[in-house]
Formats: sequence, C-alpha cells, structure tokens
Amino acid sequence: MVWDREKVVVFPFDGYLSAGRLFVIARVLSYFKIHWERESKFALFASSLKRWYTNEIAGAELEVRFLGKSFRVQTNSEGFVSIDLPWEHDIVEPCALPISFKILSLPKKKYKVPAQGFEGKIFFMGLSPKTIVISDIDDTILHTNVLSKSRMVYNSVFLSPQKRHAIENSAAFLYNLTQRDLKPIFYISNSPYNLYYYLQRFLSCKQFPTGPLFLRDYGRRNTILPEGYDSHKHYKLSKILEFYPDSNFILLGDDAEHDPRIYYSVKEQYKDRIQQIFLRFVGDEAKTNDTKHWKNERNDDSIHLFHNYKEAEQIAQKLNLF
Repeated sequence: MVWDREKVVVFPFDGYLSAGRLFVIARVLSYFKIHWERESKFALFASSLKRWYTNEIAGAELEVRFLGKSFRVQTNSEGFVSIDLPWEHDIVEPCALPISFKILSLPKKKYKVPAQGFEGKIFFMGLSPKTIVISDIDDTILHTNVLSKSRMVYNSVFLSPQKRHAIENSAAFLYNLTQRDLKPIFYISNSPYNLYYYLQRFLSCKQFPTGPLFLRDYGRRNTILPEGYDSHKHYKLSKILEFYPDSNFILLGDDAEHDPRIYYSVKEQYKDRIQQIFLRFVGDEAKTNDTKHWKNERNDDSIHLFHNYKEAEQIAQKLNLF
C-alpha cells in the first residue's frame, strides 16, 4: 500500500552538544509514512506528495529527556521546537547520544496522542574541535541541477534517495578531509525540513561522513529571519560558528547561486576562523568567468575554485589538509 494511515509523530532532527550547550530541533506533524524502498514512478510520486502533505501541529506539549534530565517544551505555529540551552556534562570523547521526545498533549482532539516516545540523536564533537567542516549539499555534493528548475523538480519528485547521483568523488573528498585530525562535519542546505530524511538517506546511501544536517526551517507561512542575517544559510553558518567559539572552519560550496557571497560575508565577520573556502564551478563558461573575476577582486588565498573533486583533492593536499 503506497498511502498509509495518517499518524501524529515527532521528527527529531540531529542536534549537537558542545562543552556547555545543547542545540536540537524537532517537529510535530501528522503525516503519512513514506516507503523509500519503492522505485516505481507512481510510488515515488506518492512519496513526494506525502513529504509535502503534512499537517504541522502547533501548541503540542512535549517532554524531552537527555542525559538524565527532563524538561517540557511546546511547538510553535509551524510545529517546531528549537532547543538551545546551557548544558553541563562530564563527557570528553566524541560520540552520538540519544535524546527522547514524548508527546504529552495535543491541541486538536481529532488527533490521538501516541503512546510511544520518539528518539533522536545528538552529536558531541569533543570539548573543543580544532577544525570543523561545513558542506553545502545542492550541486556541491548532490546533483540537483539548481540552475534548471524543471530538472531539479523532476529529480526530487521521481528519483529515490538511493537513485540520486552524488558529485563524482565528493564523498571520498569529504571522507579524506574529515579523517585528517578527525574533523567533525555539518551539512547545510536551503532545502526545507520536509526533505530532511530524504537528504539524510542520500548521505547515508552514498557513504558521506556522518554529521548533523541543517535545512531551512520554514513552512507554508515561512519563517522571518532574525535581524542582521541576509539569508537562512548565513544564519545557520553563524549559529554553528557561535556554538563553537574556539574552533576554526573549512567551508565547502558551489557557485550556482549565492554561496560565494554568503561564505565570504561569514569570513569577513569571523576573520581568521574561516581557514579555507572551497567552491565548485557549476555554471556555464560565463558563470565560471564571473566567479573567477569575483575571486580575483578579493585577492584572498583562502578561496579555492575547482571544477571537479580531483582538483579539490590536489588543492587540499598542497594545504596539508589530507
């Protein structure tokens, strides 16, 4: 059966824990279960509809349990809870930790409160990681054809995560980059959270290094950006950098849309903490020339442009990153 019965669930998205702070996002929805293993066009189309046909439940009360402590939270107008709290602990070594969510009450009587709890994952990346990698997804490591909107929509609707194509050698590049000195990794994208488990499954199937995935937290009414940020990606990058004030960063993106401007804006804001910026050429010759001109204007040796990941690997080796 392609279309299963609608149920109320908590979707905990992977969070992270620093030396003294916890951050995690979860969402309460009524939704239809998706079967990613089905490959027919009809089943994939149905799965795509189910990704978007979700009823966000505002005002749901949740109990959260983490590292022996519990507290209560309530979902906002889009069904989200965003937890950002000081958190003392005595953990030293990097690890993944469980966090649980249980629905205590729902504002709409037509929904039944599920008896079971829902478990998520919190990444602890060590007390003070020396260097952290942040990678974009669309057209940086995943072929999305963002410059062709019709092709991008087709890929998202009619291709399962396991059938999507990673950019050649991108997983190997990130694996080698993170293995040297065991650098943690974050993935960011302007895609909405409706695509979270789709993209997470893609990363797993294509054997990318494991790390938290942060998407654009908006729904039908959109989320207004906090003052001082010009894009959701800029906001996400800044949040991660502020969460790890003693760490340096390597940023990986592409020149299809706004990554060069956003990444360089972050570099200007955080100065020497952005050690390297890698940008993959995506567009035609004119776009490539524009990106080269943009780099030349900045005269910054930390910006590296590349056509393919073999070139990126050579650059990384010269920088002693591998």
